[in-house]
Amino acid sequence: MKPLLYILLISTILSCRSEKVKGTFQSQHFNLVELTDGVYACIHKPGGKAICNVGIIDNGNETIIFDSFLSPEAAEEIPKIVSHYNLSPIRYVINSHYHNDHIRGNQIFDEDVKIISTTRTAELIAEKEPLEIADEKEYGPERYTYYDSLDQEYSGNKDAVEYQKIMMWKSYYEILSTSHKEITTRIPEMLITEEHFLNGPDRKVRLLPRGKGHTDSDLVLFLPEDGILFTGDLVFNQCHPYLAHGSLHEWKEWLNYLLGLKPASVIPGHGNIGDTATIMNMKTYIEAIENIAHQINFKEEISTDLIPGAFKDWWFDRFFPVNLGFAFENKTPDLEKLWQNFQSVIVNESDVMKLALTDEWYPLISNPNFRPGVRETLKANNRASAATMTRSDEPGQQISVDCVILDESSSQPLRNVSVELVHTDIHGLYFPESGMWNPRIFAFLNTDQSGTVSVNTIMPGRYYGDEESLIPAHIHFTLEKKGYRMYASEFMFDDDPIYQATGNPENLPVARKIEEHRYLVTIQMQKQ
Repeated sequence: MKPLLYILLISTILSCRSEKVKGTFQSQHFNLVELTDGVYACIHKPGGKAICNVGIIDNGNETIIFDSFLSPEAAEEIPKIVSHYNLSPIRYVINSHYHNDHIRGNQIFDEDVKIISTTRTAELIAEKEPLEIADEKEYGPERYTYYDSLDQEYSGNKDAVEYQKIMMWKSYYEILSTSHKEITTRIPEMLITEEHFLNGPDRKVRLLPRGKGHTDSDLVLFLPEDGILFTGDLVFNQCHPYLAHGSLHEWKEWLNYLLGLKPASVIPGHGNIGDTATIMNMKTYIEAIENIAHQINFKEEISTDLIPGAFKDWWFDRFFPVNLGFAFENKTPDLEKLWQNFQSVIVNESDVMKLALTDEWYPLISNPNFRPGVRETLKANNRASAATMTRSDEPGQQISVDCVILDESSSQPLRNVSVELVHTDIHGLYFPESGMWNPRIFAFLNTDQSGTVSVNTIMPGRYYGDEESLIPAHIHFTLEKKGYRMYASEFMFDDDPIYQATGNPENLPVARKIEEHRYLVTIQMQKQ
């Protein structure tokens, strides 16, 4: 009898567990979409209190939440989903950026759950949230009353987009009007500035920060094996994005980078799930805004009448005048004219690399069509023996490197050697676009009397997409001097863990660490 009771008990338990995961989790705030086993997207419902989209990722050891909704009420359902589908315990919540609709659910998670963001995003949350909440207490109730009246007076088809928009804004302002008494701002405590992995036995999880874009600092979450990309507000789908807190130029660079990831599924910050076409649409929108901004002469001309036909049906059309005004005030230069001016100015400059990285001229390096010409011009006009290869806002660990070039037979320093240096960014990419060789981080220099060139730059990242690569971080160099063989190779860093593990089978030059974040490498050239 006891064995039979035991079997019945086990059967009952298993039945209850299987029943628990049957059916789709239902929410009034969002639609839950299973993207693959253990990966879900919560897509905001018009009239719900989610407002943004959220990702739920089980890596096999722990569950990671990407963004946390505007309303704590909606966020309370995230742990219920994890329980409903028997996912691993929640260990991390990622804040893609600082905007309120992506962070206010932070507070519902237990203290042992770590909130992760970039350092700059955490600073912005601490700085902006108290001000935002104070303002919302003032304007929230009035705007809620307005949209509530539109709801009460509406007599049309309630499935129509027009009505859904009313309900979306009504819910938004209802949250702002009623939730402040329960809001406790939780600032991220685990801060990152470069690529970070949260891998588990079931999947690899990459957190990718790249600096400015939609805001002063954004990051995305990518599942390379699943081809799933959570973008935060760097991508909106069929919605006008809010451009005025970001940088249009850097945003487009972000989008180029995201396209390079080649995701199969793209979960935007707002709107339905898309693919790479959704990213392209976002880039097209920004370019369209920039083009219109160049065509108008006065800010007073701005109105929703200027919305291009392709975007007429997009949600959040109230953002369009703000976006166009922002683009009008931050018009990008005419690159053709800028390129012509650059070519005339550069011949009189002693430090051409410093000039090229300034705000005035850097758009030429950032643009893949002009970058090759800039490189050739800098190479032809380089005279300095020291240079900075990256701008101050380039993500990554700042380092300095001294390269001493010697004659191989005499070990004497070689003066006036033309030196080209090239390396990857922290993500392991030489350039964010697809296509032919077109490196973004580079320098052209000439050795001084001691045979030395010196650069300030960042520590290169390992090659993109292969965190298990056995190729150490390295910098490519090309050396040219009359009477000597051209020498093109690369040097590694002696404190790189992969170099220390694998050694130097090809006998390449190695940069020795001589103090914190400073390296010295000696390279020999052969006479012809």
